[in-house]
Amino acid sequence: MKNDLVVDRESCTGCGMCMSICKRNCISLVKDDSAAVYPHIDAQKCVSCSECVKVCPSNSIKPEVFSLPRRVYVGWNTDNDIRKNAASGGIASAFYQCAFDNGWLATGARFTDEHILRMELFDKDGFTPAYRNSKYVFCETAEVYPEIAEKLREGRGVLFIGLPCHTAAVRALAERENCSEKLITCDIICHGVAPAEYLLQHIDAVAGDHKSVDRISFRDPDWETWSYMFTLRKKEKVIYKKRVKSGDTYQNGYHSALIYRENCYRCRYARPERIADITIGDFSGLGSRKPYTGERYNVSCIMVNTDKGERFFKAASKYLVYEERPADEALKVEKQLQHPSERTEAHNVFVREYAADRDFDKAVNKAIGSQLFSGKMYELFRIHEVKQLLRSVRRLVIKK
Repeated sequence: MKNDLVVDRESCTGCGMCMSICKRNCISLVKDDSAAVYPHIDAQKCVSCSECVKVCPSNSIKPEVFSLPRRVYVGWNTDNDIRKNAASGGIASAFYQCAFDNGWLATGARFTDEHILRMELFDKDGFTPAYRNSKYVFCETAEVYPEIAEKLREGRGVLFIGLPCHTAAVRALAERENCSEKLITCDIICHGVAPAEYLLQHIDAVAGDHKSVDRISFRDPDWETWSYMFTLRKKEKVIYKKRVKSGDTYQNGYHSALIYRENCYRCRYARPERIADITIGDFSGLGSRKPYTGERYNVSCIMVNTDKGERFFKAASKYLVYEERPADEALKVEKQLQHPSERTEAHNVFVREYAADRDFDKAVNKAIGSQLFSGKMYELFRIHEVKQLLRSVRRLVIKK
């Protein structure tokens, strides 16, 4: 593998599984011109064993590991404080509690002091509320995979919660190590992943220095998580806050699919069939197939996909309020359950501009600047979402 081709660039998710599995430590993740990380192989150390190629989820995941959801629910956590501070309904927190009840370990993502998002493995005593809520940025996962495999080999149960591509990686590793029996996977409905450098540059642009910021919130609970208020804090004082419609370049770039990695536009996991035992996320299609009069804010879509998922959900349900819904409300309305986010010409402009100057905010403004601060980008975003919803509802009515 001395030509760096673990997998083609358009398929690489940057999961780092190849790096974590290499016994000769000859693989590192390096940034390209768009600040996205890809594997680099040290030809002097590599012995062409091809283990990295075999374990890469983009090479090793088979069609039979995907499952159509068996049941779809709307739900939320019975603990109102947890629910308020979670991105949607606090479902992951309920799953954590269920895992801890059984002495299991779990994974979650939180920011380091340097504001790098990292996946971690923890037990009940190691849990922190920092694992809750959405983080719309690339997450480093390479270091956690060997830890998970070690605990699974020891017979410990592990609840893995991450993006679909993360889930594919941990499944590939567990199957390779023959230790998947006590692994439960939960993936999060994902729109795409933005390189970490973009967020750091944006914070530098709006706050002066990202190192001086203490806390980042993409959906700050103080303004209701469903309002998507992006905030930065220094010593708990809010120094910056903007919603998507207020013209924040990072939020606009993310939610308009402008700033994702290349693989996100070809994502093999953005489909009705799921890679995980359970799938969770926002429930944009709630009530579109069957009348619904219940709560609509801070609620989640829960898709149970496998036998393991059914057993785990049943055990965790004591921490939830939930109601079964028609599967089509999720599968036919949520576009990320149908196809990947679409690459636009604006994305191509952004990539060119960023490669030229390495200035995130400048590149976003070049790509969509005329629409950004007028609020038109937000309007277009919402109009696109509404049109998608209406088309999906219309198809359902005709089919019925």
